[in-house]
Amino acid sequence: MVDLTASGDYELEVHMWDWDELFAIARYKRFSITTNAHHITDYVLGVGDFSPADGDRDAGDSLGPYDGRRFSHKDRHHASSRCHNNYDYMPGW
Repeated sequence: MVDLTASGDYELEVHMWDWDELFAIARYKRFSITTNAHHITDYVLGVGDFSPADGDRDAGDSLGPYDGRRFSHKDRHHASSRCHNNYDYMPGW
């Protein structure tokens, strides 16, 4: 993802369903995964320019507060990070 998003401008569109099978979308005009300049194994989320979906499908801007933050991943956990994955349940930010 780091190499892919470094090669150009990318957008992110997230499709979600809840337990009642209601569908929602979150769109971001800017998306990247970069590495921390001081720790190359630290990944940083770049996300911005949230664009709400039409009508009832809008999932809201849940990722915006995490723009520029490190995040945990399968082979590296950041206890101080506000952006956690819990691998006991299922993948996610």
